[in-house]
Amino acid sequence: MRVQLLIDDCEFDLDQKSLEAIIKALPDTEENSIIFEELAKSPSARIRRIIASKHNLDDETYYNLLMDNSKNVFNELLENEYFLTYISQENLESLIDISDEKTLTKLSNSLTFMTEAVANHLPTVIEMGNSLILSKIEDFVTHDLFISNLNLSKLDYLIHFGDPQILSQIARDIDEFAYEFDICEMDWLCENLLEMDCFQADLVLADNEWTPVSFLKILSEHQNPSISITAKETLRKRNESEKDS
Repeated sequence: MRVQLLIDDCEFDLDQKSLEAIIKALPDTEENSIIFEELAKSPSARIRRIIASKHNLDDETYYNLLMDNSKNVFNELLENEYFLTYISQENLESLIDISDEKTLTKLSNSLTFMTEAVANHLPTVIEMGNSLILSKIEDFVTHDLFISNLNLSKLDYLIHFGDPQILSQIARDIDEFAYEFDICEMDWLCENLLEMDCFQADLVLADNEWTPVSFLKILSEHQNPSISITAKETLRKRNESEKDS
């Protein structure tokens, strides 16, 4: 790839070092995106690595960089928070498909990837069934950034995925989903959680001060003594609190 600098009528061929310096100095703007996209085709892995850090690239260019045979280019892309935040579904699927365990571990520990990419493409991620990514959803499911990227249909999908740990986490923070982020009605959430017939989630609901009285009464009649006793105790505390107020 030949790159030249034109000043008035004078042309200068740029060497590798000069080109790298210019690319780094170029503002990462939409106006310069066409330049970045052309340079992403450079035979130089060093140049492609610099381009992989840019934000103003189209999905096709990101995909080509994702498939780059240079590990340094790939790793640079994984450090690009813009890419991880606004990753397309196709690129997300490709990323999870080609990633080795080390890369997946890095991704699953990434706050940006888990709270943005995974939350935005939740059904796709769950259907892909990668055990490492799925296990990490348990850790991020009640993170504010994760919840803020959910909607009712995604939350419904997540609940009916049926993972006991995820259900328990949701049951523990029902006020976040129903009130703080206003994703759903509280009754809808409790009803759907109970429909899953998950011991862990039911026990958490029975112990949760945010659980509506009507659902605590249902749980107080649960066939499992641990759940019924816990729900009755929560109701007792609720009644005492109302009397004191």
